[in-house]
Amino acid sequence: MSVQSIVVWVGLVLAGCTMNPEINSAKAPELQGPLRALFVISEVGSRGELSGEHFQTELERMARRCRIRLGISTVTELDLDPEVHVTRMKSFGARHSLTLNLIGITESTRNFFGKRDPVATRYDARLYEDSKRIVWRATLRLALGAGEEIGSETLAYALMDKLGEDGVIQRCATRAPSTDPGAYAR
Repeated sequence: MSVQSIVVWVGLVLAGCTMNPEINSAKAPELQGPLRALFVISEVGSRGELSGEHFQTELERMARRCRIRLGISTVTELDLDPEVHVTRMKSFGARHSLTLNLIGITESTRNFFGKRDPVATRYDARLYEDSKRIVWRATLRLALGAGEEIGSETLAYALMDKLGEDGVIQRCATRAPSTDPGAYAR
């Protein structure tokens, strides 16, 4: 193997571990922020690409730090009644709801064990006002490589940071080391 091949291989490995999400967003000019309450319906982790539980925990922790009343319902592949999420949203009573839909997973070639590992995910985020019209939208792409929990935390932080940057929620310091001892174990 040539030196150039080794440098390219190392660069690709490191690039896969950095997890710098790409986010593009658009906000309706009439959206009045910052929001104080938000309900999230999330597909994060629904296909095993990330830890949905850790994403939810991190999102809730960040919302508390930003003083946002947050409700969340996680969609799974085996949901028998998708209306359960709408029912939860209505009982929560927030005027704004955010949906996070998984729209793509890029997988690697087969590994040593014959399994394909996810290397990148794409999500479509839509913020609805009164469950009717979209007032903010974003596409998020996340390169994976350092474990489900770290990827989940990175995605939660990137989402909250972009919502703050766009004036949808109050900007606040949301990133702090996880207190979960198993967060970096994988």
